[in-house]
Amino acid sequence: MRQKYVLERKLKRTLAWGLPLLSLFLTVLSLDCTLKNCPVNLPNSNAPTATPTCYIYTDSYGSNTLANYDTYDQSWTAATPAALSIQITSGEFQVGSPSTITYSYAIVNNSTFNQSLGDYTVEGDFNLGTVGQGVFGVISRATPASFHAYIFQWNGLNNRWEIEKQIGVGTYYYPGTNSGSPYTLGTWVHLKAVISGNNFNCYETPETSPGVGLGATVTIFNGVSDPGTTAPYTAGGAGIRAYNILGGNILHLDNFSVKTPGCP
Repeated sequence: MRQKYVLERKLKRTLAWGLPLLSLFLTVLSLDCTLKNCPVNLPNSNAPTATPTCYIYTDSYGSNTLANYDTYDQSWTAATPAALSIQITSGEFQVGSPSTITYSYAIVNNSTFNQSLGDYTVEGDFNLGTVGQGVFGVISRATPASFHAYIFQWNGLNNRWEIEKQIGVGTYYYPGTNSGSPYTLGTWVHLKAVISGNNFNCYETPETSPGVGLGATVTIFNGVSDPGTTAPYTAGGAGIRAYNILGGNILHLDNFSVKTPGCP
């Protein structure tokens, strides 16, 4: 009888210690993993390359962002947006006065866009009203203090597309001109200038409304370079030009952006 009692105590003691150990062993076993049956995170040479962050600056004018711009008159003299008849309204950047002709440059300020950059894409959607012809376009590599800039623009006074190089107040020359695919007043058009080194590629796309293409993109300038009449500019700000916007007319702009090189 005593032997039976001793055996029962040993059995109970074994179960008391053994069951928790067995449970722990089974848990560890279920988690056990070897190189043979576990996934290993090795580099995948076929994995897609992550898309770079494209936008350096983008503005769809859903709010008043005029504080992001330094504004100048036609002589590159600093002036307030109000003095230049510039406003943001109805989700657009607009330039125009009811009664006087307006001229302006608006450059994204250095605290918003690093003006030491030189290679980038600048683009936007434009619509010049039907009152009369003027000049509008996108600015690159601008240094207002030196009156320097490149501008891809529609020049309705010359009835052609131009790359204009500003080298002083009222002093400039044209690295490129093109009379093809003329702009029609009162319509939307997307302008895009890709600047890399001393090469300029510029495009226009007709639109039905801002950001909505109407037809094929047209290459206006392909591989145009600054001939070096004066030393090519290598860096500077991006922005918007409006020139000879007649009284009662409005230049509309939407979806202005500056992108890093290589972005669509």
